[in-house]
Amino acid sequence: MATVDPKIAHVVRTDLAALHPGGPGDRLTEQQGELLRMLATGMKDERIARALGVSLRTVSRQISELMQEMGASSRFEAGSRAFMLGLLTEDPRSHGT
Repeated sequence: MATVDPKIAHVVRTDLAALHPGGPGDRLTEQQGELLRMLATGMKDERIARALGVSLRTVSRQISELMQEMGASSRFEAGSRAFMLGLLTEDPRSHGT
C-alpha cells in the first residue's frame, strides 16, 4: 500500500483548508466524526447502524449529509478527504474492520 509523504499531505491539507475556510472538521458533530471514522475503515451501513444504535435508514441519511458536508461524491472520497484534512488521526485501515 502506498503512503502519502507527510510534506505532500500538509500541502494538500493547507490547500483544501484555504478552499474551505471553517472546513468540515469545524462543523462535524461527535456522531458525524464517529461515522466518518467507521466509513474510512470500510464498515458497511448495517454494521455502522448496529455500532451507533440507530436504524439503517438513519445511517444512510447521515452518510448522505456527511458526504455533502465534506463536498464528497462518494463514501471513499469522504474518507479520503477526512484523512487528508487531518480529521482522522491515523490511517484507519491499520486497525482492520
